[in-house]
Amino acid sequence: MKVVFAGNNACLEIEIIAYERPDPLCRDDANWLSCRFGWQLGNSMMLKADLALQTNDFDNLAIDIEQFESTSRKIIFCSSEKTLCFEIEKNKNEIMMAGQLAVTSGYAKCVSNFSFPLENWDAMTTAVREIALCFPVLE
Repeated sequence: MKVVFAGNNACLEIEIIAYERPDPLCRDDANWLSCRFGWQLGNSMMLKADLALQTNDFDNLAIDIEQFESTSRKIIFCSSEKTLCFEIEKNKNEIMMAGQLAVTSGYAKCVSNFSFPLENWDAMTTAVREIALCFPVLE
């Protein structure tokens, strides 16, 4: 299951693999998801990495999307570990996405800033809602 944010020859993709700890000892451990992340800008730049996100990251994003669609107020998303942060807002006749990705592997850290118009709003919002339903916050 994955969500794709795409537009203007840019693509940010998050694929949900599974719950990170299927048999957790505590609530906090139960809500981590193993994810694969992909970022591509045209044919020139590509980044792929493993990423851990929490179920509440998608739950909160789904709620923010509902509010955005009814009020047009800005969506501000920042994952629990601050590895992926972005904002979505209406700018004249288009929906813009801007943010930052920080991936750490061993001692190396890669930070990438991005900004592009979202051209796949309906598909993206449907995918976020499906992920929130398929991977609910566990109590």
